[in-house]
Amino acid sequence: MPAAPAPSPIEPLPNQLLTALRQHRMATTGQLQTLLRPTVRRQTVNTPLNRLRCQGLVHYTVLPRSRWMRAWYLTGNGVRMVKDFPALPGQPPTPSPPTPPPHRRPPTR
Repeated sequence: MPAAPAPSPIEPLPNQLLTALRQHRMATTGQLQTLLRPTVRRQTVNTPLNRLRCQGLVHYTVLPRSRWMRAWYLTGNGVRMVKDFPALPGQPPTPSPPTPPPHRRPPTR
């Protein structure tokens, strides 16, 4: 598996977080910190994650038996937003959330 591209220092951290979650689908706060900002306090990553959660772009699930460790993922709105981001090298475009099939009436007899 090719190494992930290094995060751009020009791109704002919230955009980097969204892009990382787009690429990895789910990641803990610690994993995102190690990936994007390994030399800073965890709060530096956690604060923008919570802002993105308040905007409805990401959400988390608490991992079982983990002492409240959060695994973050994109919401439907987050997926729709990042699909407009430039494609990552070697990554296919982000698929849109599936739409339900049209309702069909059962055949009459």
